[in-house]
Amino acid sequence: MPSAPSLPPYPKANIKLVAELHKHTEVSLSKAKEALIVTNNDVGAAFRWLGKDLVTSGAKKNDKVRDRTAGEGLIDAGVPSSGFSKQNASRGARAAVVELNCEMNFVARNQRRMHRLVHFQL
Repeated sequence: MPSAPSLPPYPKANIKLVAELHKHTEVSLSKAKEALIVTNNDVGAAFRWLGKDLVTSGAKKNDKVRDRTAGEGLIDAGVPSSGFSKQNASRGARAAVVELNCEMNFVARNQRRMHRLVHFQL
């Protein structure tokens, strides 16, 4: 019986390089590991690979949601209570107007979510 062909050793990612790549790019650990495996633990090549992968995956996501409509939503405005005080007169008043568009009406119906979003902007 002929022997089976030997397979090349399964490439492994250096765990320290995975952690470094994850820290600098904020990609998931599995994506950082994949990039290092594909590039044989070459950090520079892994950065380039991640950049190309980001463009490719972003384009795929965009194609997937392109025809969706965000027909639900809210518009809200807010001015902090200290916005018009004499102490703040030299800095001017701060205000925020936020438009939130969403696909689902349960997001649009949540007034507290919008209120928090507006005040986060302030």
